[in-house]
Amino acid sequence: MKLDISIVIVNYNTGEYLINCISSIFQFNHSLKLEVIVIDNNSSDKSLELLDSIKEKIAILKNK
Repeated sequence: MKLDISIVIVNYNTGEYLINCISSIFQFNHSLKLEVIVIDNNSSDKSLELLDSIKEKIAILKNK
């Protein structure tokens, strides 16, 4: 599949903002073929747990 855009989001302890951002991307995209990549920098606020419901739609990279 040819992508139109890749969206890379770097996260550190901003779980609520992160899930809102990603939800908005999927809600308002109607035509672009895209991928969303989340790079988490060892968050301690359960950011990654908030992504469980959409983890099949995104790529997650976990940094230590």
